[in-house]
Amino acid sequence: MTLRLPMLGRRSLLGAAALPLLSQAGHAQAWPTRPVRVVIPYPPGGGTDAMARITAQHLTQRLGQPFVADNRAGANGQLAAEYVARTAPDGYTLLFCGNTQTAILPHLQPVQYDPAKDFVPVSIVGMNSAIFAVHPSVPANTLEELVALIRAEPGKYNYGSPGRGTITQLTAALWLHRLGLNIEHVPFRGGAQSLTEAISGRVQMLTGVPGDLLPASLAGQLRPLAVASAERMPQLPNVPTVSESMPGFVVLNWNGYVAPTGTPQPIIDRLAREIGEIVRMPDVAQRLVMLGNTPVGNSPAEMAAVMQAEAPVLRDAAQSPGVQDS
Repeated sequence: MTLRLPMLGRRSLLGAAALPLLSQAGHAQAWPTRPVRVVIPYPPGGGTDAMARITAQHLTQRLGQPFVADNRAGANGQLAAEYVARTAPDGYTLLFCGNTQTAILPHLQPVQYDPAKDFVPVSIVGMNSAIFAVHPSVPANTLEELVALIRAEPGKYNYGSPGRGTITQLTAALWLHRLGLNIEHVPFRGGAQSLTEAISGRVQMLTGVPGDLLPASLAGQLRPLAVASAERMPQLPNVPTVSESMPGFVVLNWNGYVAPTGTPQPIIDRLAREIGEIVRMPDVAQRLVMLGNTPVGNSPAEMAAVMQAEAPVLRDAAQSPGVQDS
């Protein structure tokens, strides 16, 4: 026997089923009605911090509520990620992070969050690759010359990074491991501090994101030797890629927004649209390029695809002896 609902009853049931969707859509239309916290996993002054503040400033202008930068440095971004993972999924707390927090740290140290379960992607703002640079006092103009110095004088040279487990430290550790080299790693609390120490000469080599190293390289405070991208950086056209001397060596880094899982999808979609439009504004795109980034501004689904594709690659890299022993 087939059960047929009276027409009025069927309409009522359909209306009830649509209520959650209408509620979410209404919530997104009203959002934001108060300040939104943008949590940044590094101290002020670095490249990641600059990208977050550029986009937060424009989100404030476009959406009519302050998007407030909240720097929560510590444990290479672990503390910031754990904080955001515990916050209410209401669209009022966002994490501006990179693949260091989503794909590397969980394989290097105990963390109190699960990137796949605790966060949903919003949009990637920009992509970049690490720059290998040395202090001008180091008598090397190429990676090959640097390798020769390290082999000739074991124990003399070290390298700095924004912290153990960052994508830039992973890049250096993998490069050293492939060459069979073992030099001391000096981790710092973020890109700004590592840059200061490298310019002072307290570390001989530094790997960092372009937003940190590019200005110092162009000013002659550091000597760039190579970039870990697939192609040479337009800002440093005479600096080769690592892959030119080590074929296939390419390590990409992204920075973008994620939100706590459970954040209403209409809010996620609206944020992504706004970020995409912001990133494509000529003045914003130019500022991102000056920081050494390729502007992206993609959709949540596109960001998710990037994260899913890189997860096994970065997991294996993080678990390699070259990184685990550094």
